[in-house]
Amino acid sequence: MADQAQLQDLAWNTFWGKPLVVERLHGSLHANLHMPPQPAGNPLPAVLLLHGFGGSRHEHGGLFVKLASALALAGFAVLRFDFRSCGETSGDSQQITLETQVQDADDAFEQLAKMPEIDSRRIAVLGLSFGGLTAACLAGKRNDVAALVLWEAVFDMKATMKRIYGPTALRAVRARGYMQAGLIRLSPEFFEHLDKLDVARAVTSYDKPVLVVQGIEDTVVPVDTAFEWKRTFVNTEPEIALIPEADHAFTQDKWAWPVIERTVHWLKAKLL
Repeated sequence: MADQAQLQDLAWNTFWGKPLVVERLHGSLHANLHMPPQPAGNPLPAVLLLHGFGGSRHEHGGLFVKLASALALAGFAVLRFDFRSCGETSGDSQQITLETQVQDADDAFEQLAKMPEIDSRRIAVLGLSFGGLTAACLAGKRNDVAALVLWEAVFDMKATMKRIYGPTALRAVRARGYMQAGLIRLSPEFFEHLDKLDVARAVTSYDKPVLVVQGIEDTVVPVDTAFEWKRTFVNTEPEIALIPEADHAFTQDKWAWPVIERTVHWLKAKLL
């Protein structure tokens, strides 16, 4: 019976992550916190996971659940959450901008850093796709992001959406008052914020370690984007890991697990 209880505790705490809520000024963000299976004598390093556009804290095929579990087994605490209007977090998608994404990520980072079991000096941020752009902007805004991991991070979100949805869809935003991107309705303000964004300026102050992971066959974020990120970080020297044949969001285990293994190994070297 004790073994069964231990197994249930392992599944709940480490593999699935305990549900919690990140409180913020305009509502609550639904989240899961993963912890290592063995009690730690000292405060733990931690990783904050930022999902992609229109995704959730689980990510495609449970990618973030797999990553969080692997990181927890390696000795990290991991917080993954749903941005406003995504997953289980309520909200109006027409209020989403890059700025609101960074605000949500900042709130989650703050809550993680204040947990007594967390070493606030050793918190990394990992973002996928649009979550990667958000992660980079968060790292440029704060001075306490200890390491940054970009998984197939969008660099120019407006150009990416134009490529996916076509230039006509973007031109019609102002006349119609919104753009329908799958199940998400975006306001003109979403694009206005992107027009004002200077990525190089946003990340120029960041000088900690950076890992850029990019699928070579990604058709959403082209492989050249990884090198654009490398050139943009002028105060640090990002490492680039290219994954042969991999698509966007590493949708097959044959790509996902090597990416997870590489990321866990890199974060252990930087933060443990």
